[in-house]
Amino acid sequence: EKKKISKAQVANKIEQREAIQKKRKLRNTLHAHTEKKKGFHSKAFVYEGKQFRKGDKLKKHSAQMQKKKVKKNFCSALLQGRSE
Repeated sequence: EKKKISKAQVANKIEQREAIQKKRKLRNTLHAHTEKKKGFHSKAFVYEGKQFRKGDKLKKHSAQMQKKKVKKNFCSALLQGRSE
């Protein structure tokens, strides 16, 4: 058997959900506005002219660049070795 839920309860639930959504939307727009005001995130880093939001991202980027350099040097060394 199905439980009958009164219309008042349904209306109340809908109102609650709408209120939560409205609050969330307001908070998000407010947060976005403050981000724009600041220009960038408060934990921003600048590395080689680029902005990064967090230190982890910065570390990851620098590690990737290091790998690329090593790979490039290795490839060029191989090519030079073969050409001789």
